[in-house]
Amino acid sequence: PSTMRYMTYKGAFDGCGAKQITIPENVEIISSETFRNMKRLETVNYNVIGKAQCEANIFKGCKRLTHVRFGMRVTAIPNELFSNVASLKTATIQKEVRYIGETAFYKTQLKEAEIPEGVKILKKGSFYSASMKSIVIPNSVEKFEKDCVGKPMVKCKEDSKAMKWAKRNG
Repeated sequence: PSTMRYMTYKGAFDGCGAKQITIPENVEIISSETFRNMKRLETVNYNVIGKAQCEANIFKGCKRLTHVRFGMRVTAIPNELFSNVASLKTATIQKEVRYIGETAFYKTQLKEAEIPEGVKILKKGSFYSASMKSIVIPNSVEKFEKDCVGKPMVKCKEDSKAMKWAKRNG
């Protein structure tokens, strides 16, 4: 329901057969394993406005989850949101996003990403993945935390902080 603010019951949707879910705008907390073992889940529409508190392994066991779409009003992607979702291949990140949390897409199958202009910090492990081949980093990024993107091909402007970071980190 669109009025839901807290998803705090571990396994609340355990085994649910939905192929797609929408997390509404006003959610503040999502507990560990809330959506675990949703065997048919393929797409998540994430519409939370503000920084939701998310625990690890929210989508544990969702082996068909391949795509996430972030809503037009989403400004923050919380820590660990899709961490260890090995099947996740695509993420549609809107230009309004300003914060991408630690390990948000850690160990997924994302092959490429474009970070929106306005993001200032790439948090630890945010896009770290052996699968990542290419990442576009805007000039707005000023700080690069440890293992933020692994070793993909970084696309950025020659004189940007991102290029300096990429050269220092191989």
